[in-house]
Amino acid sequence: ARKDLAELIEEGVVLIDHPRTVLGTLAAEIENGDHDAWFDDEPVA
Repeated sequence: ARKDLAELIEEGVVLIDHPRTVLGTLAAEIENGDHDAWFDDEPVA
């Protein structure tokens, strides 16, 4: 899976690709569960 954007920025890595490719890859990663933590709700205090 790709690294989170914050990690790429920290490493100084810039990815340039066609939006269709980027979004297609991201959709596949989400379907595979690679980014499930993105959708976890934070507990409300």
